[in-house]
Amino acid sequence: GKFVVFYAVSDAVKCKVGTVSGTSCSFGSEATVQSGTTRPEMGSFDACYDSGSDKIIFFGIVGGTVAQINVGDISGTSISWGTKVSVGIARARQPRVTYDSVANKVICTYVDHDATGYPCYYRVCTVSGTSIRLGTQGTIATTSTTVSDYGLIDIEYCSARDRLFVVGDFGTSGDLIYVASLSGTT
Repeated sequence: GKFVVFYAVSDAVKCKVGTVSGTSCSFGSEATVQSGTTRPEMGSFDACYDSGSDKIIFFGIVGGTVAQINVGDISGTSISWGTKVSVGIARARQPRVTYDSVANKVICTYVDHDATGYPCYYRVCTVSGTSIRLGTQGTIATTSTTVSDYGLIDIEYCSARDRLFVVGDFGTSGDLIYVASLSGTT
């Protein structure tokens, strides 16, 4: 029965837990999600709700160029954040995250800005408490269908079809939608 608002300040990404009552809302105290300066381009962080574990998942590029993911636990009107986990590439762009309610998994996508052609990758993640375990990195778009430099991507899960949809500006291939189904951590 709560929601979380994320926002960037000069030295961190912060959040507040909100509560709706009638036509008004109130907010709890401010919490730091990740410290450091956020990337200047649009889409430098994303979040989703994991209904299986009743946790908030944050995925962002904060304080450098490495994409990191962490888990938030709401208690009343406050939220506490677990340890950040890096996806393991030096310069990431467009971190996106969604939750697959059938598989009870979190899926994150990101672009490798250092690799030729800016390939788009994914990882299937498992939440346990305020910890998150990342599966093996897989490829969404290869060098023949790469994300354009600073191109936007997004990932969403559709429970009615039990499918993942990745949409983006895939360079010379144009705007594309990839449809995927999850099997284990692939």
